[in-house]
Amino acid sequence: MRSWSIPMGRLFGVDVRIHLTFVVLPLFIFWTEYAAHQGSANGPRDLALVGIILACVAAHECGHMLAARRVGLIPKAVILLPLTGVALYDESRVQRLL
Repeated sequence: MRSWSIPMGRLFGVDVRIHLTFVVLPLFIFWTEYAAHQGSANGPRDLALVGIILACVAAHECGHMLAARRVGLIPKAVILLPLTGVALYDESRVQRLL
């Protein structure tokens, strides 16, 4: 899975990666809108849609990371995909809550 994702940095000590399908998604949206409207498409609106999808998936996965930390799991990495995200946890270092 790591070979198909691009590292985007670290957020609160968690590696954030974006899957390569986010590169294909704007092209797919532009192509389908172009075909649906007989030769006209709105590129900035398509990119805004991809940005909104990315922001929603990132916010959803941040919620998963916060909930996992609350129960003692340590998030190691998050991979963002267009339909969902994948959170990877470091199970060798589980924090115990007292």
